[in-house]
Amino acid sequence: MASQPPPKPTSWQDDLLPCYLHKPSERPIVAERFLHRLNLCEAWSIPPGSHILDIGCGQGESALVLASQTGPAGHVTGIDTAPPGYGGPYTLLQAQAHIAASPLGSRITFLATDAPSLLAASPQPRFGCAILCHSLWYFPSAQTISSLFSRLAEARITRLCLAEYTGVARTPEQEAHALAAAAEALLIASRRPRERIQDWNVRTALSPGEILQLAGESGWRVEREGVLEAPEGLVDGWREAGVVRSRVFEEAVKEEGLEGGVEERLLGMARRVGGLCEEVERGEGKVRCMDVFWAVLTLEGGME
Repeated sequence: MASQPPPKPTSWQDDLLPCYLHKPSERPIVAERFLHRLNLCEAWSIPPGSHILDIGCGQGESALVLASQTGPAGHVTGIDTAPPGYGGPYTLLQAQAHIAASPLGSRITFLATDAPSLLAASPQPRFGCAILCHSLWYFPSAQTISSLFSRLAEARITRLCLAEYTGVARTPEQEAHALAAAAEALLIASRRPRERIQDWNVRTALSPGEILQLAGESGWRVEREGVLEAPEGLVDGWREAGVVRSRVFEEAVKEEGLEGGVEERLLGMARRVGGLCEEVERGEGKVRCMDVFWAVLTLEGGME
């Protein structure tokens, strides 16, 4: 069962939200994203003074929260391979530049690179902890994730903190999110390989068990793990369901020319996502995010 984090004092909003580029009308939505990451940091027990590698940092929400937890003696290096113009209403470049100029900016470095390239350029250990906060599903394949886990172990990073959606619905309100993620992952797995300028958010949708198995094969062991209920106002699930039920997704499926009944299956999944959203809305409810699996891993052999 997912645990529900205890309420937090609202003072963190005054510290974090001004550091993040957003429209005033979006403040409630942005606040929920930060609250979720604060809950994850509490579960991970990030110690003050940590030097952290934030892999797949995006526009910097996790990096900001991590920087607030590590304190002035710590530092967060956020890396992402997305192009500077990615994202909206503000781009990756705009969001990261705003953070860099904020009161927490001195604790954060943003780099446009991937983990293997960064670690190869610095053979000495630079980081005590690596974070993958809702970035695992963005990786193109399980093999890519496996290679990353191996590279982090080779770099003698001693702690690995993970967070990703469970992939299953615990409540009817979560079913649209779960099915939408499965549909995106199936499309990625079934289509022809070719270069794409942009891609879907969900690409590999590995389960918690699959993720931990890949990590274990590289020498990582689970120190602690759990499941958190996402804040009610977190809109990731609603947005993902909206993508899959859209005309854009339908056209993308048809353009691939998929065989073996895959096209029909995907279009059926998309229609079902739309139906699930309508069922929830008719009941005056809201599409909710799936629960979130989190884990703290350490290297076997006590390399602490």
